Amino acid sequence: MKKLFAVVLALALCCLLLPSLAESPDLTGTWYLNRTQIEGKKVFLVENDFIMLEIAADNTFTMSSSMYAETKSGTAKVENGVLTLTAGEETTSFVIEGDELKYDIGTQVLYLSRTPGETMPLPVFAPAEKAEDFNGTWLPVAQVAYGFYVEMDEETRGTVGTLTIENGKITVQTGAVEGLSVDPSVYEGTFSDGMLLASDNTLFPSEMGLSLREDGSLFYDVALKMSEELTMETTTIFVRAEAEK
Repeated sequence: MKKLFAVVLALALCCLLLPSLAESPDLTGTWYLNRTQIEGKKVFLVENDFIMLEIAADNTFTMSSSMYAETKSGTAKVENGVLTLTAGEETTSFVIEGDELKYDIGTQVLYLSRTPGETMPLPVFAPAEKAEDFNGTWLPVAQVAYGFYVEMDEETRGTVGTLTIENGKITVQTGAVEGLSVDPSVYEGTFSDGMLLASDNTLFPSEMGLSLREDGSLFYDVALKMSEELTMETTTIFVRAEAEK
């Protein structure tokens, strides 16, 4: 009887231990950035290869991004529902949530999945015939940077300010910062290949390109050269002030 009780007890303990002894989820294969949020707001992708993660059966990984030229590689480990990637002294941890890998960095949350995320199609370039086609007052509505499309709220629009163009002369009036007024920046644009081009060397060398789009919007591209190795590229999307009314 005692022997039978011991066997039953052992079987019961095995049943209790089964969840903890279950195999880790199979994460081998390719993972893509599917969606992301910044400060709780949905952010659209303009390219679906912004982040691509490859996990091999031998628990090694490679991770590439359109944001960086280099590809990271190292080892992958799953423990307590967390995927940890180690490349040299750098570690990155993803929480496994169902069919997604969640990377939370506070103000921004990235979700990787087996399928690429939907992308936001950007309006097609519509070459202007002359510099005067840009004339008018323009208001910011969105920004594109590092493969993300972010719609602006009213507060952000006020900080970015307005864009006024008159016969090639570009005036950028940013919003007040902590109650302090900011003097406008004025550039003399050059009309070339259907665009307005300008440059600035006040703080860092920067090249600006303004282009009209088929939907009536204006793209304000800025390439800011921070150093010999680093150039920051951003696009601010504007619409005519009268179109916002």
